[in-house]
Amino acid sequence: MLALQLVDLNWAILQRKASADIELSVGTENKIRSELKSKLNREGEREYTRLLREFEDAGGDEDDFEDPVDWDAIELRVDRIMEGLKSNDYSERAQCAAEAISVGIDPRLILSAQLLDNPSYKRHSEKLPDLEKRVRLLSAEYREVQRARPIDVIPGSE
Repeated sequence: MLALQLVDLNWAILQRKASADIELSVGTENKIRSELKSKLNREGEREYTRLLREFEDAGGDEDDFEDPVDWDAIELRVDRIMEGLKSNDYSERAQCAAEAISVGIDPRLILSAQLLDNPSYKRHSEKLPDLEKRVRLLSAEYREVQRARPIDVIPGSE
C-alpha cells in the first residue's frame, strides 16, 4: 500500500513539474509574441503616419495615399523570431534573441516576469514542495516498515 502511494505521489510530482513547465513556456511564448507584434505594429503605424504627412505636405490627398507598410512582413518577422527563439540551434536562438532585443523586447526579462507573475505556473509549482515533503515522509515510513518486517531470502539451488 505504501509503495503504491509513493508511486502515485511521484507521478503527481512529475505531472505538476511538466504542467508548470508547459504553463511557463506557453505564457512566455505568448507574451513575447504579443510584445513583438505590438512593438513592430506601432513602428509600422509611425512609419505610415510619417509617410502620409510627407505625401500630404507634397500636395497629395489622403484618399490617394497607398499604404507603404508591409503588414504581412511584420507578421512573418514575428513568426520567424519566435521560431528562432524556440530553435535547438544555439546560434539561431542567440541571433533571434538579439533581433528581439534590438526591437526593444528582451525575452530574458519576459521569462523572468513569467516566473514571478504567471498564475498558472505558480499554481503548479507552489504545490511541489508539499508533494515532495509528503514523498519524503512516506519514504521514511516505508523504510521503517521494511526494517520492521524483514523478508527472509532463501537462496535457491541451481
